[in-house]
Amino acid sequence: MNCDTNPLEAGLDYFIKLNKPADFIGKAPLQEIKAKGLKRKLSYITLDTDNIDPEGNETVWYNGKVVGNTTSGAYSYSSQQSLAFAYLPPDLCSVGQKVEVELLGKKYPAMVIQEPLVLTEPTRTRLQKKAKGKA
Repeated sequence: MNCDTNPLEAGLDYFIKLNKPADFIGKAPLQEIKAKGLKRKLSYITLDTDNIDPEGNETVWYNGKVVGNTTSGAYSYSSQQSLAFAYLPPDLCSVGQKVEVELLGKKYPAMVIQEPLVLTEPTRTRLQKKAKGKA
């Protein structure tokens, strides 16, 4: 999160109790933002790339239009895929939503996934199953 992002967009709303009587700096603006609705939300995406990984601040496209940007990203060795966080319009944040991410001037397919991406079995076992064609 930075000065251009509010906690509601970043998915941190469970830390903020806007309905409690206690006042705090920023409460009124956050109540106003919540009432008007969010313009963007932080989403978790996977990218289908060829030996290039996101680092952050890459452009996200949908139907030929710029709709957001990544905040950070990297290759995940445990899940064996490129992952990134991206701010997207709320209507594009559904799990399975397809978008594109521009890396070094080329657009790569990406998909919104459920966060967090947690492996439920040891990596070695998963890789062994994959190698045997069972995964």
